[in-house]
Amino acid sequence: RYEQALGIFRTKLGDKDPTVATIANNLGNVYKSLGKTKHAIGAYSAARKIRMLHQEQHPLALAETLNNLAGVLMMEGQHQEARECCEQSLSLRREAAGAGEEKKMEVATAEHNLATVLLAQGVHDARVEELCTRALEVKREALGAESLEVAEVQMAMADLAMAQGRPLEALERAQQVLAVLKQHLGS
Repeated sequence: RYEQALGIFRTKLGDKDPTVATIANNLGNVYKSLGKTKHAIGAYSAARKIRMLHQEQHPLALAETLNNLAGVLMMEGQHQEARECCEQSLSLRREAAGAGEEKKMEVATAEHNLATVLLAQGVHDARVEELCTRALEVKREALGAESLEVAEVQMAMADLAMAQGRPLEALERAQQVLAVLKQHLGS
């Protein structure tokens, strides 16, 4: 249905309309959920192209599409392209960030996403640690220590600690993640 809607809106509004970008982005979400990552990349790329034209008016819409695109690029093993999307998304979110909790969470999520890509590329430096630490602080404050989102960041930090030769810290973080998972999923 999204494909039909996309065709109709393209015909009525033209290829550069923000509504067309929204539908293309949503179509990418559908493809991703169906495991059709190559189709998702195409849909997200089409949405990105349009949203770049409207970046000044809707920077967070572009950031969302870049984040979505990065996710499927990671699934396809295209880490460098995913990294570029994550860096752009983070930059847009930081520029648009206000004082609200929602904006802080969006930045924290973008920081965690970039850290995840960097870890997948074998980067284990202070920048990754800073990204994870900031994301962890914001998410823990907003969602509580027992949140699954906090556990995701903790796991990234465990991976980083292990890669940096700090196995005891990695173990401690992994145990915290396990406790959260048990709480949410049962023993």
